[in-house]
Amino acid sequence: MKTFTLLLTIVFSSLCLEANANGQEALKLDAPTTWRTESVKLPPPFAPKVGLKGKAIVYFSPGWPQKKSDQFFTYAFLFKTKAKPKYDKKLIEKELLAYFGGLASRVSRGKVDPATFEMQVDVVSEEKQVTAANGQRFQAQLKWTEPFFTKSEQTLNMEIASRFSEAEKANFLMVCVSPQDPKSEAAASSKVWRELRKIQEGFRKPKESETPESPTE
Repeated sequence: MKTFTLLLTIVFSSLCLEANANGQEALKLDAPTTWRTESVKLPPPFAPKVGLKGKAIVYFSPGWPQKKSDQFFTYAFLFKTKAKPKYDKKLIEKELLAYFGGLASRVSRGKVDPATFEMQVDVVSEEKQVTAANGQRFQAQLKWTEPFFTKSEQTLNMEIASRFSEAEKANFLMVCVSPQDPKSEAAASSKVWRELRKIQEGFRKPKESETPESPTE
């Protein structure tokens, strides 16, 4: 635990992560208390090409920095951004690629070229859309060079949910991330994605203050 805390302190202090302490209701997910959290403004200082404006909170699993752990590089994050533009396949692909590209470039000090990264985002079919009436779900896969621990090629699998809040006039994007295959029936993969999906379930529940309509263009 001490090693984990020290590592995150060094890495994320260098990325200028800031705690959300402005007196407003905290941006949060219903994640286990053992998961470490950090907050960051959008666009983040390490990824200036991100076009979204707002804030984000990141939840790291206990095994996130441990290469031999089933939870290696498993985490979840939540974006809260302005009402426009609203999230769709094209925007998510563009912004997440900019986010991860900036992260890899900063951590590797320019040794990793984000131009080599490949990201594919797909909309979850309508019959599988079990989410808030004003939201949508996506699946994504990022092929990149993991810059923190292995500095080697890695495939990150993502399950994504979006939601618009009429009360806050804001868009929310919740992303679950893991190298574990979400379609695998292996015990390790199943356990990791069961925990990630449990976190996402709370996000996907309709809020009383939110209407089923997305913001008009």
